[in-house]
Amino acid sequence: MKKLLVLLLACALTLSVMLTITACRGKKPTPTPTPTPHTHNYVEGKCECGATDPNYDPNSDHTHNYVEGKCECGAVDPNYTPEPNDPNGGGLGNEGIELPPIDVPSSDQLPPEETEGE
Repeated sequence: MKKLLVLLLACALTLSVMLTITACRGKKPTPTPTPTPHTHNYVEGKCECGATDPNYDPNSDHTHNYVEGKCECGAVDPNYTPEPNDPNGGGLGNEGIELPPIDVPSSDQLPPEETEGE
């Protein structure tokens, strides 16, 4: 009777181990989500992704207004990356360039319009 009980217990244990192993087979582990790259939008020193603003001072009334990676107070945006293929490092590259005026003919200088059948 004891041998039968031990044999039954061994079979049940073996069966449960086999079911556990086969239940996990073929399942891929759930990957941890990677944060998507974005420009941080700091509000009171925090971004919605959880990043903290390195330049945030809760005692200051000044809010950084970055233009091309720089604030008027001299602070540099740590997350600023200039546009690719821009040798000037940001902006349109037209600063300080004066373009010549474009000659546009007036209506009396235009040739007369041709109508069909002439």
